[in-house]
Amino acid sequence: LPAIEKRLNEVLRYGDLTHAPAGIVAPQLQQALLLARRYDAVVTNPPYMGTRGMTALLKSFGEEVYPASNSDLFSMMVERSLLLASISGNVAFVTPFVWMFLVSYFEFRSRILSASRIASLVHLEYNSFEPACVPVCLFTLSLTPIEKANSQFIRLCDFKGVDLQPLKMKEALVSSACAWRYEASTSEIKQIPGWPIAYWISPVLRNVFSTSRPLASIAQTKKGMATGDNDRFVRTWAEVA
Repeated sequence: LPAIEKRLNEVLRYGDLTHAPAGIVAPQLQQALLLARRYDAVVTNPPYMGTRGMTALLKSFGEEVYPASNSDLFSMMVERSLLLASISGNVAFVTPFVWMFLVSYFEFRSRILSASRIASLVHLEYNSFEPACVPVCLFTLSLTPIEKANSQFIRLCDFKGVDLQPLKMKEALVSSACAWRYEASTSEIKQIPGWPIAYWISPVLRNVFSTSRPLASIAQTKKGMATGDNDRFVRTWAEVA
């Protein structure tokens, strides 16, 4: 790309009218140069959009280029940022925390835990940002994946309201013994099937998943009785007897 840029500048400086297309190529080359660079830190609040809101073109692009993270634009942006960061860089995000637990994000979690390490994560309460009510987390990924190294987690889910969140956050930052501050390594997170980011689980409970026989090896679990259409078959409290 630098060689192309040098030649293009020569054409733009010394060329004649027959080289007019060079002016069209120049901004595209500039974009390519930016996309090809690697950064020590990539910090952003990404766009959010589930597959329901995507156009057919965007959806097919996600399936083809980002098969592990195509559930949402934010997860595709995280994966892209892992590629933009240098080999010893860091990536920091504000995203919905759905990726931490949902089965549909398992491949995305696998990608994160394999290509990087969660250096720190703050698990916010729904009303952290006034007036929005959104499930959000803040996290930093280190592109040096050391499985045994402890990651730092702060759980603010139990503290309601936009005013209380920063106060409890500061308390957790000051004291490592704070009750809502946790440590867990990538290898410990991987002990639980599906790799949910359940950082608050005790070592004893985590060990149960590692040493015990899974229920799926004994029997197939299924949903019990269901109407299939509650609005049609279940009478609500406001209806007559």
